[in-house]
Amino acid sequence: MKKALVWFDLPKRWTILQQLQFEETVLRCSNKNSFVFKHGTPQPTIVMGFSAKPAELIDIDAVKRDNILVLRRYTGGGTVIVDHNSVFTSWIMNSSDANTSPFPREIMAWSETMFKPVFDGCLDPASADKFILREHDYVIGDKKIAGNAQTITKDRWVHHTSFLWDYDNHNMSYLSIPKKRPEYRANRDHNDFLRRLKPILVGDVAHFRQQLLRKTQEHYDVEVIDKEDDIEAFRHAVVAEKPDALQIRTKIETF
Repeated sequence: MKKALVWFDLPKRWTILQQLQFEETVLRCSNKNSFVFKHGTPQPTIVMGFSAKPAELIDIDAVKRDNILVLRRYTGGGTVIVDHNSVFTSWIMNSSDANTSPFPREIMAWSETMFKPVFDGCLDPASADKFILREHDYVIGDKKIAGNAQTITKDRWVHHTSFLWDYDNHNMSYLSIPKKRPEYRANRDHNDFLRRLKPILVGDVAHFRQQLLRKTQEHYDVEVIDKEDDIEAFRHAVVAEKPDALQIRTKIETF
């Protein structure tokens, strides 16, 4: 018998701040397996891991000059800049209901088994490059296509991803090349290291979402919640059940 999972299609108008704070609520106040899907955030936003040091990761002067929003999220991982072209996915799982151990490497390997069939089915057949997991990164060829991060609690975990459906080259100039980086990156700058999905996948974001939903349905009994009122009702209900569990750590960073 398949385990139950709630799939949330978040409103396009929601910001990445709203999304991350919703995820935290589901992680801490609900005991349901959940998946979050969202296309875009209204304004360019830099999102750092909870222990990030801004001076080492972003051009603070340029960020302040151009009034770029910066968030410190509740998970670890690196720093990304996201916008209306990003595609976000988040697995929020009970450790006992995912076919993996609750440790970072194992969760990454599990996520590859969920995403790889989707990309294999969506990649342009003419492309010789394939989707693989490489040094904790999702790559196609030798270029990174997403940023991902995790947090693991006693019996639940989150693995979330921002896919580069498309992006503005200029936005990458706000990010520094991190001191700690995967070996396969070498010294490549952001625009030489990253790859857009839009030119190499068959179909649009809606098609990608549908293929991902079908893959998820192979493993879980999925309930889709795609109306904002129903999403908010779910949030209010779980908070009412466990009000003391709610801790929102995703915050706006100020300089």
